[in-house]
Amino acid sequence: MCGETSEWCLITDESHKVTDVTIGGSNSYVMYGPAYFDREFSEKFKFLLEKYYETPGTDNFYWEQPVKDHISELNLYCNRQPDNTIYEFENLEELRLFDVAYRTASDNKALEYIAGTFNISENDIVNIKCLKSDNSTKAFAFNVKSNKYICTIKDSGTEFVITDDKSL
Repeated sequence: MCGETSEWCLITDESHKVTDVTIGGSNSYVMYGPAYFDREFSEKFKFLLEKYYETPGTDNFYWEQPVKDHISELNLYCNRQPDNTIYEFENLEELRLFDVAYRTASDNKALEYIAGTFNISENDIVNIKCLKSDNSTKAFAFNVKSNKYICTIKDSGTEFVITDDKSL
């Protein structure tokens, strides 16, 4: 339970099944922290995510949006936990503030490649934003020293291409 919040709040029945989701509220359990989805839920949710992925205008949706929109079709239960401190990170910069080890060693091959290419620390790679991609190619935008770039990852994550991006 939390006080006033802008998080995704859960409304549950007596068996803790989620019956509705609201954005913002008070004295509510929220979609925060680790989640476990069984096979039945995962199969339905995967189908919904794929539909959202292909729908224009959903690029910046959180995973909670399809849950909120289709809660009546999904069996989702609230696993009520005592008041423990749970941290949520929206991006790498937030994780870096919490755990300084991620400033120089993310254990991510693409970031290691970028750092090596520019002869910088991984901490100098900022404003990382995923870009839509297909099954064989993934891409993300990033900044180094106020310059904007795109890193394209090809061939199952073994080939990296960095391009200057004036359009970002």
